[in-house]
Amino acid sequence: MALLDVMGQFWLATKPESRVPGRLVVNEENRSVLDLNGSLYDLEHVFDFGDSPVRILGITDGKFLTLDDCLKDAIKGAFTGNIREQYSSSLMLEGSHFTEGENLEFDGMLLKLRYLEQWTWLSGVRETTDNDGIMIRISKAPKMKKIIEDGEIELGFDSHYSGEMVGLRTIEENCVFKIDFNDRKPMSRVRATASILQDLITLGVGKPSAVRNIQLLFEKETLKLYTRWRAQNMQGIPQNVAPTRMLFTLHDIGGIDGVSQWINQAKRFESVLAPLRSYWYIPDLDVETRFISIFIAAEALAKVLSENAKSRRRIKRMIQRVSEAFSPMIDDTDSWAEDVCNTRNELIHRSPSANASSRPTDLVRLFFLGESLYYLVVLCLLHSCGMPEHVLLQIRESRGFQNAASRLRE
Repeated sequence: MALLDVMGQFWLATKPESRVPGRLVVNEENRSVLDLNGSLYDLEHVFDFGDSPVRILGITDGKFLTLDDCLKDAIKGAFTGNIREQYSSSLMLEGSHFTEGENLEFDGMLLKLRYLEQWTWLSGVRETTDNDGIMIRISKAPKMKKIIEDGEIELGFDSHYSGEMVGLRTIEENCVFKIDFNDRKPMSRVRATASILQDLITLGVGKPSAVRNIQLLFEKETLKLYTRWRAQNMQGIPQNVAPTRMLFTLHDIGGIDGVSQWINQAKRFESVLAPLRSYWYIPDLDVETRFISIFIAAEALAKVLSENAKSRRRIKRMIQRVSEAFSPMIDDTDSWAEDVCNTRNELIHRSPSANASSRPTDLVRLFFLGESLYYLVVLCLLHSCGMPEHVLLQIRESRGFQNAASRLRE
């Protein structure tokens, strides 16, 4: 099902006088495809596909559209006189025109994420029951605000009451992060901040948190952003996760103070989060690649923490940082660290042309060895970002941690 399917007028940002009718469709993966009943170029340049992306502006149903980084995918009917062009764009803004050369910079953003409501476990709905029946009171949960390095973050809530009011009544509550920047930030910075928040929810819930909706704040206007995100449409992932099954919740990390602490500190660990995102957001990742992604994250974390020794010693020093939380995972630090490093070397130096028979024979053990290393990375990352110590000890008691520990001892 398309997220957007509209007809309108479109033109190059450099040629506002040459408008062409067309149809814009944004699919479920937020990829914008524009089919035009004509050409944006003069006849002699119709067949110029070009290597450089262009910016296309449009208007439809009274809404301004900006399609950035557009590439021409196809041209039809050039020899029949009925020219039709097709463009694709990885980023589209609804609500404003950005002219040619105008930087995509914004004052803030609104971000909705999957599992955010369960992770916060806050509600404005109050239900009471007595002899006269059930009374439901709906109010907004209180907003939480905190100053961060780039400005201010707010966690807000809204409720919607719908239905035909007789046979069906529905109450829907949504949580949203709002970031107000100190000054305008480029799109890359906006996306990086959104990703850091997405990673926090993913890490806490233990399931990939999808971006449900993102809006950008620009000159008192709210613009809707259509662009590809990690974990947008992941089939088979549970819609709801109980807080008791999570590694940690909003309350566990100290509310909005913990969120702001994560935002301020996690930027230092982008080299760690990047490989972890493969582990989190790529479905059906094979066991070997999972292990290598986690090991790369561990190596990156050690470097950020200025651990310049060899891999085995780096890992042992990481264990020392979170020894109380991680110690139930393994019996012998030396042998476990050696096993991790030897496994990494075996996988890395294996010939690319090797057949399936050369793969590790015990993939189950490889999986849980990777899981144990993952928990070490997570514990050290949270510790380095200033998360409370009780959060680390709570992770030690989680089902996933305990399962990995027991399987390694078999």
